[in-house]
Amino acid sequence: MKKFLVFLAIVAIVCTFAVSAQTEERGSIQINNTPLSEDVYYVKGDKGFYIPVRAVCEAIGCTVDWIDETQTVVIKRNGEEARIQIGAESFSFDGTGNRYISYRCNPATFIDGKTYAPLSVILECFDGARKHFEDTGLLLIVAYPTYKDASVLVDLGIISQEDFEKEGYITNAEALKTISVAINSNTEKADLAR
Repeated sequence: MKKFLVFLAIVAIVCTFAVSAQTEERGSIQINNTPLSEDVYYVKGDKGFYIPVRAVCEAIGCTVDWIDETQTVVIKRNGEEARIQIGAESFSFDGTGNRYISYRCNPATFIDGKTYAPLSVILECFDGARKHFEDTGLLLIVAYPTYKDASVLVDLGIISQEDFEKEGYITNAEALKTISVAINSNTEKADLAR
């Protein structure tokens, strides 16, 4: 009888792992409509979307460093910095260049030898949105451009580089209003969820 109960316990554990493994989904990633390589994929499970940090963050213009001693990934862009430690239930973010603030999150982990972190952390820190297409399994990440000046108008094709370099062509207030309108209209058209 004792052996039978042990057998049932083992079967229950195996079934639990099999069910949890079936709830995990993997799929391809596109950043601003540009596909990442085939070996880069997201993992979606009970705790949401997890993405490979280096591949995604470098694709949105961040630099990524690894601190082996603390198993921490450091992501930087335009003076902003996020620190995500493997297994920690929080991450630190410094958006001003002088002070880290800690926020709760699901823990980052290793998957197939790569650092995976919750997509929500990356989108919160570095401004973006996502859309998951369930029929194809595609995860589209829209990374909003962040600029310290009005050069985004050149990148969006609103003005030419030559016009941008002219003195007094556009005021900062006009540039910021144009950027805001462009970003808001693009996200509305794409119907992206934050």
